[in-house]
Amino acid sequence: ILTLSSQIDNGNSVGFGKGVAWLASDQAAILANRYTSTFSLWLSSQIWLYTQLPTIGLTSAPTAIIPNNQQPLPSTINNQLLNIRPISNSLAVLDVTGTTLLIVSTEPGFYASTDTRFSAESVSTHTISTKQACLAGTMKNNIGIYPCALCPSGSRSSRGSINCTRCNSSTFCPLGAVAEVAQRELETVSQAYAYPTSPDVTSFEDILLVNVFQLRRISRCIVLSPVFWTLIALVPLVFVGSIIVVLQIALRKKPSGSDYIVTVQSIIKGTDILVSVNIFSLKIIR
Repeated sequence: ILTLSSQIDNGNSVGFGKGVAWLASDQAAILANRYTSTFSLWLSSQIWLYTQLPTIGLTSAPTAIIPNNQQPLPSTINNQLLNIRPISNSLAVLDVTGTTLLIVSTEPGFYASTDTRFSAESVSTHTISTKQACLAGTMKNNIGIYPCALCPSGSRSSRGSINCTRCNSSTFCPLGAVAEVAQRELETVSQAYAYPTSPDVTSFEDILLVNVFQLRRISRCIVLSPVFWTLIALVPLVFVGSIIVVLQIALRKKPSGSDYIVTVQSIIKGTDILVSVNIFSLKIIR
């Protein structure tokens, strides 16, 4: 007699349980296939790993899911998996192309890596996992095919650790810490940004005038300023006007000075710049 103790349904969980492999009395691997919303297309597969299972039902969350960053699918394995089978505490995986992957159980402090970069053998249709020591900041305290778990906050570990070591309460140890960090070495950084202060004037015309007649000490701002170009235009005008005034004063002392002044005035009038030049005034028309 079979008794239903628990179930997972609704939506994408329709492919959950396509294969079940008992690795130990309280450890299991469950094949979970993922489909489209209409269940017409098979997307991929995952292997959910459970440890310390209760006698009835499943825990709310798996211990680990393959593939993961420590146990990726090899390039020779398709992400659509047909079946899984237990071999002692190890697990054999078969994909849709007939390629197999054997994930070998490892002792505490080590994990079964499926990354082919760590394998001494050439990649073929049959891939076997390799034993790798747990990285610093992680631990594994049981025998199985499971990856190493991160040390919780307030603890740390070195490479190949079975358990995490509790950190001193006065030190900083975040999730996956590899060493203790003294609080005095930490720097408090505020990520809050103050809002910019509003200008003294809010009228558009006033803001425009302030920006037009303000010269900032930046080369680009100076070049774009209308005041700068106004000064540039005034320089040659002042220079020409000064020369004309000096000539007018000098030529008036000579008998033929008036003729020269009339000639200069006619030339300047022809350029459409000056209408008349007197010793007391300078009229410019454009």
